[in-house]
Formats: sequence, C-alpha cells, structure tokens
Amino acid sequence: MNFSTFKKKIGNLPMVGPCLRKAWRVLHGKPATLPPAPFVREPLDPTAAPAHQQVRQCLNLINYAKAGGKPYSATKYPGGYHSMTIGSVRLAGQRDPEYRLNLAPFNFKGKTVLDIGSNQGGMLLPLGTCLRCGVGVDYDPKMVNVANRIAAVQGCGQLRYYVFDIDREPLELLKDFLPDERADIVFLLSICMWIKNWREVIAFAASIAPALLFESNGTPQQQSEQEQELRRRYARVQLLTGESVDDANQKLRKLFFCDQPVTT
Repeated sequence: MNFSTFKKKIGNLPMVGPCLRKAWRVLHGKPATLPPAPFVREPLDPTAAPAHQQVRQCLNLINYAKAGGKPYSATKYPGGYHSMTIGSVRLAGQRDPEYRLNLAPFNFKGKTVLDIGSNQGGMLLPLGTCLRCGVGVDYDPKMVNVANRIAAVQGCGQLRYYVFDIDREPLELLKDFLPDERADIVFLLSICMWIKNWREVIAFAASIAPALLFESNGTPQQQSEQEQELRRRYARVQLLTGESVDDANQKLRKLFFCDQPVTT
C-alpha cells in the first residue's frame, strides 16, 4: 500500500483522521485548524421578491451559525450540515437528510417525532406538514434559531425547535416539549460520540417511543459499544446501511432502525 492510499484510508477514521490531518498541516507550515470565516451579514435586495428575501435571511442565519468560533466541518457548504430546500432554492449541505429518512421503514404521516441533537433542523424539515408534531432539541442556540426560521418560511407549523443540552439538563424535561410526553419515534443521529451520558439517552429514548432511528459514530470500538447498547434496549435492531454514503467527509457511520423496546 503506497502512502497516499494509506493516508486516505487512515484519514477517514473518525478519531485518527482529524489528528493526522492536523499533524500534516503543522508539518507543512499551515495552521493546525482552519479558523471559521468572520461573519458578514448580506443585506436584503429591496427589489427582490419576498420569497427571495426570506431565503437571504435564512442564509444569513446559517452563515452566522457556521461562524460560531469553533472549526466546523460543514462551513464550506452553503446549506451547512444539512442539504435543504428553502422556497424554490436548493442549498447543498454536508449531509442529505432525505437519504436517511428514505431508508427508515417507518410511516411518518401523522406521527410525533423527537430529534435529539437536531443541529439546524434538517432531519425534520423534509417531513414538513405530514407530521402531527416534530420537536428538535440542540445545545447550540444559533442552530436552533436557523431551524425555527426555516420552518417558519416553509410553513411547517408542526415543527418546534428548542435549546437543550442533553449532557447537562434532566432528560425527563424533554417530555415537556412533547404534546403527550411521548413520541412515536426518536432520532438519535451521530451524536453519541460527543456526549457523556449516551447510554442514558438511549434508555430514555426507549422509554418514551416505540421506535428509534439511530446513527452510530466514533471509533470502531465506540460504535460497537453503541450497537451493543441498542441491542440491550430493543428487541429488534435492523442495520439499514453500514456506511454514511451521503457524507463526503466521513463515511464510517452506521444507520439503525430499532423498535420493540425491552421493558425492565
């Protein structure tokens, strides 16, 4: 295996890749991390149609959220982390929410969905008005602002997004964002690598909803531990895809559909 092939394979590993890329940049005299670009708000075009002005407002909020002071892998994408359509404008993002939604063997019509770690809201937005209720929570208020503004522009009155830090706040409070303290399905997508209490979060999801759409993330060992916890909490765990093919940056994630929570 030549070095370029080795670097490509190792560079895709969730934990090793960033360290290798950082070391490469230092050795070549480049900054270890790329600082986020400074935010500059784009003024609205007074001659543009109202729909185009709303798209510009959403883009301003997305760009402000991307310039949050920390390196962010989705900075280079116009739509940020999630590809999305605002009005008639399609914005490319790092991930394609509809790809993952289409893999889920679940009928979302008339259902209540809780998205834990909702980022800028892109997993709920494609479901639009078909839901009874969609609730997204995220620790980043800038991302929550983006999600709420886009939902309003899209006329998705069933969607609500809230600031909530699942590492620091009581998980039971999540019930108070839901109309009946329960959901029909919980989304827990690619966040367990980043939180300390991920086992408790999976257990909580199993206690309030009969189904879970789960994406693992992290090292092979971390993802194996996450899958083991899923199988401990659910009687049926179905692997939908063994790689995150919708993400050009990081493909080593797995997507699961879980149902039939185990009662203890």
